[in-house]
Amino acid sequence: MPTSTDGNCGANSDTHATCLNSEFGDCCSEKGFCGSSSLYCGVGCQKEFGTCNDASDLSVSTTGTCGDRARKASDLNVTCLGSEWGDCCSGSGYCGGNATYCGEGCQGAFGNPENISLDGNCGANSAVFATCLGSSHGDCCSHDGFCGRNASTYCGAGCQPEYGHCDSATTPWGAISVDGNCGPNSGVLAICTGSQWGDCCSGKGFCGGNSSYCGVGCQSEYGGCGPGAMTSPSPSASPAPGIDDGGLSTGAMAGIGVGAGVAGCALVGFAAWFAFFRRRRAKGANVPLEEAAPRDVKIPVEMASTTGLNEMDGKGLQVPVELPTR
Repeated sequence: MPTSTDGNCGANSDTHATCLNSEFGDCCSEKGFCGSSSLYCGVGCQKEFGTCNDASDLSVSTTGTCGDRARKASDLNVTCLGSEWGDCCSGSGYCGGNATYCGEGCQGAFGNPENISLDGNCGANSAVFATCLGSSHGDCCSHDGFCGRNASTYCGAGCQPEYGHCDSATTPWGAISVDGNCGPNSGVLAICTGSQWGDCCSGKGFCGGNSSYCGVGCQSEYGGCGPGAMTSPSPSASPAPGIDDGGLSTGAMAGIGVGAGVAGCALVGFAAWFAFFRRRRAKGANVPLEEAAPRDVKIPVEMASTTGLNEMDGKGLQVPVELPTR
């Protein structure tokens, strides 16, 4: 049986090669690849094409010590996988379930060195930031931190590639919105810039191009904001799935409309009354009012007429003398 030269082994190799003494590792995984970690040497390892350290062949630790560095001879070469302390065997030979035991120095042959999720949790949702690769729950770590195999729920939008496998066709994080949703309202934190609905991401997480989306509450980290970012949606674009109405219900909007109508009628009535009042004052200004003559105005004197008899000045005239009677 030839030694693998390309990392493939068993039925996955054209020559049914073995991993023994290969540069990739001595263990042939369940899927037919050579390696040296528990992914290759653990569950599913093909013994006929290399060596295996299947934990199922080892005793589970009952004292919390493990591996080839256990302090008690009775605990040598026992595994932590399935122990009450945790599934990882640390470099010092103790079982545990956090990064101290599953991280650097972890003894892969006696536990879970690759930090594979055993409880179905992954990433930040896992106490040890476990990966789903090789997990019995599935290889994909969903947006919410759970391992699974379903393409749309676990391997699709929001899938965390740093903690497992993700569909290569999945919309990447921060991509332009394809459904009108944006920011946290979108499974992939999509942006609105360049989207068919508009460049602004509203406070509720919908793309649009008018003041409802670009105004108050607009999320600038997921698109443009302000008057300069307002655009007219493409004529061919269908309405965004969520219409941002500023949070007003239909009843509230109807109430505002009625209030505005009442206020308008009141303004019209006031304007009519004011015009009538002004008109009455204007007419009253033409009615003569009895006023006292100003004190500094001289009363006119009747002047002498040039045609009538005038009373002559008596200076120089002889005054008639009454004569005695005889």
